[in-house]
Amino acid sequence: MRAVPAALAALLIVAACSDPEADGAAVLLDGLFDEWREAATLIDDPPDAPEASVDILSIQALDDGRWLYLALDVGNEVSLQALPGTLHLLVDADGDRSSGLTQHGMDGVDLVVDLAQTVVSAISEDRKLGFGVRVADYSGRFEVGPRHGLGLIAQPTWSAPRFELRLARRGVGGLPALGDQVRLKAVYVEGDAVLDETDVGSYLFASRAAAAAVDARDAGVIQDRMRPRAGAVRVAAWNVSRNAFERPQDFARVLAAVRPDVLLLDELPPDGTEELLSSFLASGPLGALGAWSFVLGGPGVGQRSAVAVRDVAVTPAEGLLDIPYPAGSLEALRANVDSPWLDAMIDMTATQGRGLSTAGAWVAVEGTQVLFVAMDLQAAGWAGSPRDRVRIIEAAAIRERVVSELAGRPAPVVMGGDLNLVGSRTPLFRLTRGLDVDGTDLLTVDAERLGERTLVTWRSPRDAFAPGRLDFLLVPDAAVAVTNAFVFATEDLDGSTLVRLGLERQLMLELSDHLVVVADLLFAVPQPAGAPTRPQPRE
Repeated sequence: MRAVPAALAALLIVAACSDPEADGAAVLLDGLFDEWREAATLIDDPPDAPEASVDILSIQALDDGRWLYLALDVGNEVSLQALPGTLHLLVDADGDRSSGLTQHGMDGVDLVVDLAQTVVSAISEDRKLGFGVRVADYSGRFEVGPRHGLGLIAQPTWSAPRFELRLARRGVGGLPALGDQVRLKAVYVEGDAVLDETDVGSYLFASRAAAAAVDARDAGVIQDRMRPRAGAVRVAAWNVSRNAFERPQDFARVLAAVRPDVLLLDELPPDGTEELLSSFLASGPLGALGAWSFVLGGPGVGQRSAVAVRDVAVTPAEGLLDIPYPAGSLEALRANVDSPWLDAMIDMTATQGRGLSTAGAWVAVEGTQVLFVAMDLQAAGWAGSPRDRVRIIEAAAIRERVVSELAGRPAPVVMGGDLNLVGSRTPLFRLTRGLDVDGTDLLTVDAERLGERTLVTWRSPRDAFAPGRLDFLLVPDAAVAVTNAFVFATEDLDGSTLVRLGLERQLMLELSDHLVVVADLLFAVPQPAGAPTRPQPRE
């Protein structure tokens, strides 16, 4: 396995270790907009591009010591990093029109953020994907800058008409630092045609820029957030990116640090065996937590999933171990779309008998049988794309198997894994519909990263895409209370916590592009009349 280049790793670590409590606006990048009601409006643009995928309507701004936050209304529901064209954000970093270059009629442009930026032929079809950063240089041109040096995140990751973005105020890797005032313009281009552009807006920062710091975490805060809550069952979901059996001791060190009671693992290698998984769970500090029992799902399309629990027996949910694609579903989709990728997938599922990557297990929790489900849905695409439609098929098929497994019993269902919601949210709605014990939908656990105010669960310094929220825990709120939740990444930890846990800051960057989603779940416990209802602490 290749090591992560040191320079790229440093860019992500600097971004992740920015102080989430720096003076200024307390923006949580979650794709919701409660914080933006009183925010300054830089740009107010009329709906003047009715035929374009993007019709920019407004840009608002907030700031804290580390970040410039932008709320961007693009008029239509789009996948911001998979567009027919490119949305250019032109930034005058110092508010000085005489410096920088002229771009799309705007003087003083120091920096350009391109959404989407490049074509990745294997998955792009007719779209541009990802994002890029360009910097004005002394030769009078815009040169490609370090893509992840701005710490850019855009939420939500799925298709939407409105997005929250952040840009780092301090320059990293040769990028210009943002001054006390910035100017901004947005331009949407398809091919050589400008389909929409705004006036130039100006923003004066309300907070003072903070000094860059890699080790800004407060050890006490991190330790408190990581501490298992009394009486709760700790569930951890991790997409291990097919590498768990190549470096089992390192993966085991990471998982042991969060002390899970239940593990939902996805993207295990397709040739992974029960013997390999048993050996993995017994590795080093993970094995030292207790005796693990598990259920390993069948080989899906390129990967497997597993449910593992410690010091408790499991019963396989047989209907969730080998789920084929519903008969004729992929063929019906192919009849409506022309996709070489879909042709290859149908051929593989037909010749190899591969289906969905899922695993399910029944586990006794406080005398109640709980169904835990691990999964991994189809990756990539955008709303309405063939890959998004396959995700919808997969989500609906998993839900139907869960319903069949429940057989009418109102048992709690907890699901976790990589849902890959980079297109529509329809797969999430199809998956969770009516699965709570009271007939309502399962809810998502909104877990923040330890080192920043985001819900990001995926990042890759080599990738063309900005960090996003791909991995989810889904819970029945009528049966459980979420008493604690966080997203775990070694690059978010302070030095003393790394030493205490026996971890290295770059470790998870080397192991997987996904992070660990952790939640402490307090299950409702049936009690005899007159008995105390306060839960008893778990060891």
